[in-house]
Amino acid sequence: QYSEDALVRLADCYLISKDFTQALKYYDQAFVNNKSDKDYALFQKGVTLKLLDKDDEAKDVFSKFSKLFGNSRLIDDALYQNALLEMDKSNYQNAVAIFTELMKQKPNSSLISNVLLKRGLSFSNMQNYDRAIADYQLILKKYSKSPAAEEALLGIKDALNIQNRSDEFFDI
Repeated sequence: QYSEDALVRLADCYLISKDFTQALKYYDQAFVNNKSDKDYALFQKGVTLKLLDKDDEAKDVFSKFSKLFGNSRLIDDALYQNALLEMDKSNYQNAVAIFTELMKQKPNSSLISNVLLKRGLSFSNMQNYDRAIADYQLILKKYSKSPAAEEALLGIKDALNIQNRSDEFFDI
């Protein structure tokens, strides 16, 4: 057990020191050899690949994670990272689907306000302004004290302006 924990911690140390090649090496070893923390090792591998701008590989890792570890405590983080990668490639429809799945699987996740914000932005980018406004309003209603609330106000304002409905902003 101690050697398994040490392997993961060693990989984390390399990640923090930005030696991504070594971090990947030890996360891979932990994933293959450890009996525990396999989900953590695979998730961190995806994060490391993302930091290396290997987005396609990172996406594959996060997708694999979702299939192998659907009950992991990190599933919401993996889905969120996967959706962000889709947004980065302007695949907004895929991003919306992943964000929606995340909300279904983990409705009490601490990421929900950010998920709604990013999903709202994806809807806006797809010119589905009513859905974007609905997500932004949900943030303001349920997560008004979150950092996402201020951005949600800006998102609503922009979406309403695009639709020539700016007078509705004052009601919100």
